[in-house]
Amino acid sequence: MEEKINILNEYLSNLKVENDNLYNLHFNVIGSSFMGLHKKLQEYYEHLALFYDDIAERIKMLNGYPITSLNKMEEISTIKSMKSMDFNFNQVLEILNNDFNFLVDYTKNLIKIFDDSQDYYTTNILNEILMYLEKELWMIKSTLK
Repeated sequence: MEEKINILNEYLSNLKVENDNLYNLHFNVIGSSFMGLHKKLQEYYEHLALFYDDIAERIKMLNGYPITSLNKMEEISTIKSMKSMDFNFNQVLEILNNDFNFLVDYTKNLIKIFDDSQDYYTTNILNEILMYLEKELWMIKSTLK
């Protein structure tokens, strides 16, 4: 059980850092596409916040404690915090493409781990996250073409 909790806490940390990065992009996007992209970034961080809560609640259901220390999250997260600066449309899309690609692959790996251990509750949560990420990634990639 401890192993599952550790895996989920690492995932939780990645979701938190990614969510903070989405806020950074939201606050700092500039250019002629500002209004549409600003709104879309808000949609992203709102969705990720719900997923973050789902993962934290699952950790509690497994009798663990979700990591809440920002320092600890930053330490164990694979995704790292971004510097606060201006980002144009293309920069934002490239960052989203890279981050969402990473999260899709990461989530798929976790689905296999939890499916193999017959933890279908966690697998279902992860599948919901994966479905959202894959659809948004498809839209990001289509925009980049």
